[in-house]
Amino acid sequence: AADVLVAAFSPTYDAEMKDSIFCFIPRGNTPWTRRIFDAIISGCIPVVLSNAIVFPFESLLDWSLFTIKLPESYVVTQPKNIIGLLR
Repeated sequence: AADVLVAAFSPTYDAEMKDSIFCFIPRGNTPWTRRIFDAIISGCIPVVLSNAIVFPFESLLDWSLFTIKLPESYVVTQPKNIIGLLR
């Protein structure tokens, strides 16, 4: 869709995140990812695409209050539905 940006690298990454309502957070090579902090600092709602993410400070923060978490399989089986969910 025209309102979705997918890129391997973007020199304007920070500005694009600040202009976004939602920011996709794919899983990383470890159980956590710094991308979630990028999203929070940018002011967009993190949309976590991972089955096994470990959120920092889980005992102190209820991450479900300010993130959306989707299973990885959802991206493969229902990618067009993701945008509909977020509208």
